[in-house]
Amino acid sequence: MNMDTPQNSGQPPTIARQHFSSMRARLPGRFSALLVAMLLLCIVQPFFEGHWLALILLNIFVSGVLLSGIYAVSQKKRDLFVACFLALPALVGRWLLLFTTHQVIFLVSTVFALSFFVFTAAIILSHVVRARRVTADTISAALCSYLLIGMVWAVLYTIIEFLHPGSFSLPPRQQVSANEDLLFKFQFSHFVYYSFVTLTSTGFGDITPRAAPARAFSMLEAIIGQFYIAVLISRLVGLYIVHSLEERGSSE
Repeated sequence: MNMDTPQNSGQPPTIARQHFSSMRARLPGRFSALLVAMLLLCIVQPFFEGHWLALILLNIFVSGVLLSGIYAVSQKKRDLFVACFLALPALVGRWLLLFTTHQVIFLVSTVFALSFFVFTAAIILSHVVRARRVTADTISAALCSYLLIGMVWAVLYTIIEFLHPGSFSLPPRQQVSANEDLLFKFQFSHFVYYSFVTLTSTGFGDITPRAAPARAFSMLEAIIGQFYIAVLISRLVGLYIVHSLEERGSSE
């Protein structure tokens, strides 16, 4: 009886860990949540630019992207730990900037946000590359990684403009308040727009890079955008066609 006691007492934690691992392996809608959060940040927030709600909405949407990004990469414990480590300073820094405009806090939180977006994009992109069958989950992951690339460059452009003002020719803006948030001061919403215009090679020309680093990163983003469509999306289309033919052949 005494010998059986340790064995029985060790089973519940093992079962609990297995149950937690199986739940984490499924993670329903983990890419869809991130996709919705990024679309809200890109599409909804600009409509409130200049309004007193703009800063609150910006923080809410950025927080939503960070939290949903953590959820999207939480399938492995190591990835979950790294994502939390990168997202926490970015999240705290964003809300601290409601009470202070200290440039060190802005720079540190923005660098952590950039690192988080790069890490999340890499994890999700690896998931898409390893996919052997095209599902709704795979399509959501491909869209998320594409939008994350745009977000990475938007944050990068903001850092470049912060470190070297005048690197971009930007539209004139109206200062909302004397204690203005630095993301608005350095026109983050304009850089989100410019990033996706560059990523898709649309190039309207209303925002132009003036400094050499700004031009170099703009060119690199345009190249990555073309390679993404040409290589990754073509691969997904090819996988879909192959499996469709296999299923049609097996049904016949």
